[in-house]
Amino acid sequence: MTPDSDETTRTLSTIKTVDFMGLPLADITVDAFSQWMIERARARRNNTAQHKPAFVTYLNAWCTIVAERDEEYRSLIKNCDCLYADGMAVVWAAKLLRTPIPERVNAGDFIANFLRECANAKLRIHLIGGKKGVAEKTARCWTAMIPNLVITGYEPGYFDSPEHEARIVQNIKRVAPDILLVGMGVPHQEKWTARHIDEINCAISWNVGALFEYFGNKRPRAPIWMRNIGMEWAFRLVLEPKRLCGRYTLGNIRFIANVIRERMRKSMTAKQN
Repeated sequence: MTPDSDETTRTLSTIKTVDFMGLPLADITVDAFSQWMIERARARRNNTAQHKPAFVTYLNAWCTIVAERDEEYRSLIKNCDCLYADGMAVVWAAKLLRTPIPERVNAGDFIANFLRECANAKLRIHLIGGKKGVAEKTARCWTAMIPNLVITGYEPGYFDSPEHEARIVQNIKRVAPDILLVGMGVPHQEKWTARHIDEINCAISWNVGALFEYFGNKRPRAPIWMRNIGMEWAFRLVLEPKRLCGRYTLGNIRFIANVIRERMRKSMTAKQN
């Protein structure tokens, strides 16, 4: 192994994190995240034995509520290779808790640029998630935007039977993508990844939530100004009030209460010390 390879291994071993209510939240920018992903995938391609498959997922306000009641999910995101801030609420809360992070890392905002970097690096992408046809439409949309992007295949996120799921897993393993994008929603996607990441043996399994819906189902996104001020949730609530009402009303209230409680706990601890 060359000295340059040694340095790459050290760089890729860990991501700097902050303690966000007991979870290791990545202290990272969009550009640094994209670079880490590309380098991690390339490093594993060059030396499979040196780099285990990376488990990458995100954290938003709703994720923290799910983690409160689902210990398995909490354990998975606590021990994954990269847990990044997907929502502005988490960015603001981290600042309030005196563990600031630089910015939100939301896949929908930078996926096109990221995929161009993947294409230039000759990395192979595979998609799994959504109802039948959604991942396929997403793949077609992305290859239309980026003709030199290599997509090894696409799979639905709903399975007819355990045998159907097993066939899909074997197919992904056969085509051997560098990066697998898993869009099944929290916490199902994280649990699916945990079950299959070693078997599939890709460089990175990246959990992306509803990302495919914006390309495969043409679901509208909030205007940029709404995203920048942390109001994308309100836009989504208007579009899907029945499905998201509980998440974005009671869920947000509970998240705020948890953050305030954590801030008070930290303040009391600081005074005692």
